Amino acid sequence: MELGERVPLWARIAPGLAGALIILWLTGLLHPPNPGLQVMVYAASASLAGAGVLLAAYRKRRVPREHGDECVVYGVRVRDPSGIPAFNRLVSERAKRGYASYLLLSYYNRDGSVSSTLLVCGGGGLLERETEIFETLVASISEGARVERRGVIDASLVLDLASGAPNSGVLVNPITMPPSRRRRHGGLVYLGDNLDTPMPEPVYLERADLEGHVGVFGSTGSGKSTTLRVIALQASGLGWSVLLVDWTGEHSGVLPQAAAGPGRGGVPVPLGELLESREGRLMLAEILSHSLGLTNPQTYMLSRVLERAPSTLGEIVELVESWPEESKWDREVKRGLRRKLEALTVAGDAFEGSLRLGEGLVVVDASRIRSPRARAAYVLSLLSYIYFTAPARRGRVLVVVDEAHNLFLGESRIFEEILAEARKHGVSIVYATQSPSSVPDRVFLNTNTKIVHALRGQRDKMVIQSTMGLDEYRLHLLDKLDRGEALVQAPSIPEPVLVKVKAHAPPGDSLNQSRVPSYPVDPDTGIPRL
Repeated sequence: MELGERVPLWARIAPGLAGALIILWLTGLLHPPNPGLQVMVYAASASLAGAGVLLAAYRKRRVPREHGDECVVYGVRVRDPSGIPAFNRLVSERAKRGYASYLLLSYYNRDGSVSSTLLVCGGGGLLERETEIFETLVASISEGARVERRGVIDASLVLDLASGAPNSGVLVNPITMPPSRRRRHGGLVYLGDNLDTPMPEPVYLERADLEGHVGVFGSTGSGKSTTLRVIALQASGLGWSVLLVDWTGEHSGVLPQAAAGPGRGGVPVPLGELLESREGRLMLAEILSHSLGLTNPQTYMLSRVLERAPSTLGEIVELVESWPEESKWDREVKRGLRRKLEALTVAGDAFEGSLRLGEGLVVVDASRIRSPRARAAYVLSLLSYIYFTAPARRGRVLVVVDEAHNLFLGESRIFEEILAEARKHGVSIVYATQSPSSVPDRVFLNTNTKIVHALRGQRDKMVIQSTMGLDEYRLHLLDKLDRGEALVQAPSIPEPVLVKVKAHAPPGDSLNQSRVPSYPVDPDTGIPRL
């Protein structure tokens, strides 16, 4: 009898005691003449009463029948914290009704949501009706609640746990949210929220993280561009001079008020200042050689021309044209060099004018230079100019370069050399690329901070695993990251953490979008309000 198990203890002892009393009463009426018979009757009465007590005690030690024969196992996930109190109340109320017993265990996921394993134990049709009611009620708590039936197990598997339950058979471990560990932080750039902690915590990049250069990696659509803008906008709000080199024109479309083209009225490369030093002339010769695909004789002739310290691209072309032809071979070299230099004329006045860097953000729309070769020559020349003139400049300069794989030109080590030496001159570089496997080893060695969005290629994933020391779990996670999620490793974050990059600082934090008054950001889309 399933309901009989709910009979109170006094009701279980009563039948045995009543039977014993009846026997004693009958014995008093009949007065057995034989003393031996009287002893036997008294012994039977005592045995009957004792049996009632033992039976009651035995039934008390058994697991309440509310647990029944089976337990339905549920997986419950509540993503909305506001639904947690209602869920706890629901479990408690259903358990108190006595139609089934509830065992609830909760734990916290890396994205801050709460997962629970719930066992609903009972027997017969009561258990099936109870689970149907429970599933319906949980679904109505909030949109963030989800219940998944994972199977049925034998109730004997949970008898040990159930033995500690109160008399009502209620086994409830309410879900509780841990206290917030958010703390004020002295970091420069708020990157987003840490998803590896029980509750999302803000993640910041320190000054040392930026000064040691930053590499942002990820496939198309993984969120690299948003990450670059987050870093550029916040660094500019802290008084740094920030140049965001826009290879495709995407950032210029998002931040048109900060966009400027190459050349006069925008961001030119002052060749005259770059060519004042011998090191600058050698670097420019190497940049043009690799970006324009010059032959060795053409590179040699260009080096000789640059020794005369021309100040504009037009002067370089004129010097090449007037270069003496001592042989037919010289004529062919000169004509080939002049033809390749003419490809730079599509850049207009990108190599003419003067450049003065001030505080704030400037988005350099390099996509206005249609030729990819001329564009690469312009960007590398701009980096070289900033590097060579840095000692005479006050303040920190941050150069953000998108699609940086276009600057890794064959055997050229220009980008590597700038990265290796720029830090000591107050220049920090943030670069982004779709393919980590295309990044030269020396560039990786000089990249102290790595932000890795979703990667699809196996070779790219293996390069990142080797560079960041990822375990197998992190490695397999790389191609499953959602847009905007990234693994972050930096001097201040030695172990890689999973971060949801956000375009706005957490409310009440010392670093918020008011620090970047020129570019207020929409917290939902991550796009500045224009």
